[in-house]
Parts: sequence; C-alpha cells; structure tokens
Amino acid sequence: MQDLQHLRYQLMSQSNDTNRDEKEYKINLKSYQEQERYFQKILAQQSNPSFFSVYSQLYLDAINYKALNQAKFEQMKSMANTSDKKYVELIVYLQKLNANKSVDIASQEVIYSSLKPLLNAFDSKTQTSLLRYTALQMASLYPQNTPERALAKDYAQDYPNIISDIFKYADPYKLQNYFDSTNKTYLEQKILSTYLKNYNQNQLLGTLYMQNNDFNFAINELSRVKSSADFTSNYNPFNATISGNNRTGKSKHFTQLEFSKVMLELDTKIKNKTATPTDYYLYANGLYNKSWFGNFPMSSVSYRSVYFDAQKDKKVLDLSEAKKYYTMALNSSSDRELKATIEYQLLKIKYNEFASYSHTTSYDSGYSYSSSYWDDGFVQSLKSIAQKYPAFKADVNRYETQYKDTNYGKKAIKECATFRYF
Repeated sequence: MQDLQHLRYQLMSQSNDTNRDEKEYKINLKSYQEQERYFQKILAQQSNPSFFSVYSQLYLDAINYKALNQAKFEQMKSMANTSDKKYVELIVYLQKLNANKSVDIASQEVIYSSLKPLLNAFDSKTQTSLLRYTALQMASLYPQNTPERALAKDYAQDYPNIISDIFKYADPYKLQNYFDSTNKTYLEQKILSTYLKNYNQNQLLGTLYMQNNDFNFAINELSRVKSSADFTSNYNPFNATISGNNRTGKSKHFTQLEFSKVMLELDTKIKNKTATPTDYYLYANGLYNKSWFGNFPMSSVSYRSVYFDAQKDKKVLDLSEAKKYYTMALNSSSDRELKATIEYQLLKIKYNEFASYSHTTSYDSGYSYSSSYWDDGFVQSLKSIAQKYPAFKADVNRYETQYKDTNYGKKAIKECATFRYF
C-alpha cells in the first residue's frame, strides 16, 4: 500500500503540471486506479475487518478526495484502542485538509494546529508522508508561478531536488519578497528551511539578479556573502578566445562579486552613452560568458549541467543581448583587429544558436560541452549545420575572405575546426 500511496502523490504532483509527460501520466493513472480498486475489493470482502482494514478504506477514500463514510468512521472509532487513536485523528486531519480551500494565514494555521500533534505521534516515515501530502494540497491552492507553489510541489516529491528548478530560474524580485515576508505559515517555514540548508540566500538572490542583468541588485546581495564562499571563475569572463566556451588563454580569477561590479561599470557607461567600442565589446563578452556557453556560467545559475534542455534552460541559453552589444561594438569601431575578433564571436553565437535549435527535447538529445560530445559529435554537428543552415556557411566564408589578412582572423581560421569543414 505504501507504493500505491507514492503513486498517488506522484499523480497529485503532476495533475496541474502543464509540462508533464502526458503518456507517462496516463499510464500511472491507469495503474493507480487498477491497484486502488484491487485494494478496495480485498478490504470490502472481509467479513470481520480489523481496525487497520477499516482505517485503510477510509485512508484511501481521503487521498482520493471522497467524502467521509460516517458509518465506517464510527466503526473505526469504536474499535480503536489507546495506541490507535492517532489514526483516528489522522483521518479527521485529512478530511479537514481536503476541505480547506484557502491559503490565507488564518485558515492554514487552523490546519497546522491539527498537524503538529500528529507529527509528534508518528514515526519519521509517516511524518514525511503527512508533510508531503499536506504540501501537495497546499500547492494546488497557491497561484501559478509563485515561490510558495513551486517550493511546496518540489518538497512533496519522492526525492526533493537538492537543486530546485525554482532556484535556477526564479523571478528574483518575487523570491526576495517571499524571503523577506514575515507572514509565513508553519509549513512554508519548514519547507524554506529545508531548502536553505543547501543554499546561501544572498548568493542565490545575487545569482538570479545576475541572470536578469540587474547588476546593482546582484552586488547588494553578493557583497553579503563571505569571500570564501563566493563563486570564483578560473577564467577571465571578459575574455573572448578562439574556443567556443572561452576557456583558454591567460587566466585571471574573478569572483562573482568582482564580475558583477565590472559589469555594472560597463552597463552604466552604456546607459550614459559614454561607452567606447571596447566597452561594448567587453560588456558583450561578459554577457556571453555568463551564459551556458561561456566560461563563467555559475555566475548566473545555481546549477549547470554539461547538457541542456532548450525549453527549461532558455534563460541561460539566450545570447540575444550579447549579440546586440557585439553588434554595437562592431558598428562603432574602426579597428579591423577588433572587428575580426567581434565578427568571430558573432559566428560563435550563430553556431551555438543553430546547434541548440537542433537539440530541443531532452537530456538524451541535448547539446553538450562534455568531452565525448567534442570527440564524437562535433564534426557531425558541423556537417548537420552546414546542410540545415546554408546561411551560416556563407557567413563563415565571408569571414575568411574579409579577415584573413588580420592577425586575429589568421589565428581563428587556422585553429577553429569550423573553417576546415565549410
């Protein structure tokens, strides 16, 4: 029955998920319904049911949102000994929880006043189960796209994510308001404290503000992080090299805070219309390097895999801002060496965009910077892009014609595999 309960929780979690795997959901739903009917049939056939048989029937009814069978409930109460009383209270609690339709503080505290003594009465496994069910119920009542809903749903999983998706791509302004709110319920406090064991709150918010290019707010949060805990890049995030991810060349360590301060300086110059072509170029490099493709992605996301999902990870895949400022640098510069460097970075952006367009579904078909990808798939990827996007081939050929006489162009043409296959 424990497995059946876990399956029920999984279905509850997926019920309002617009991104769920519909085929998997239908299979799980059918499996659950068949198992539940089987259990109910066995329980109903017992001529002299035990206390726990009656309790099991009422429990299954409760997690399926069925009204309380008062006759069975009275039967269970009459059979309960002293140690069984907590199960009677559990059924009462589940019915009260299911009937609740509000997330206001007062309504929730009424619920939790019944939950707290129950948690003390049961073992740790049952406590976890109770909290999961409660979190799922409350999650269904919170508005969409709120920290409360996302965290409650995640907390209720079989194995809650150490790196919650909400902490990867949350709206930092909403999340900060939630952190700062003093009107949290018992469950909200419990859930939040669980997750913040794995995170530094200021670093988390600073990272999300970096993701949103709000460098002023990022500095405000990151300056409160101990220097020993500050993320540090082994590469200069203002460098742009021949390699796709800019992880070559002379290294200069930058902390996340140092990076955000320089980005703010450049951003201020741009907004004040005092930026030079080099300022635009360095700013674009910073934007590129804090993306999934660059040398300091951990400056703007709490977790990065070598794989990406083009839908879920689009916030750190978007290179449109980098492209915008590279173009501004290009149009305002008369230095051919700088132009050769910028045009090469724009080629890299086009390649990354084409490659990511080709891999839009899942982990298995995702684009990767892992060694196996470059060893086994890079050439094939180049050939595929050449076939699908002839305009990219034309851009590569134009670059070679236009910049082969520059020092940077010569180096790029010699070292970059792209020029060998186009």
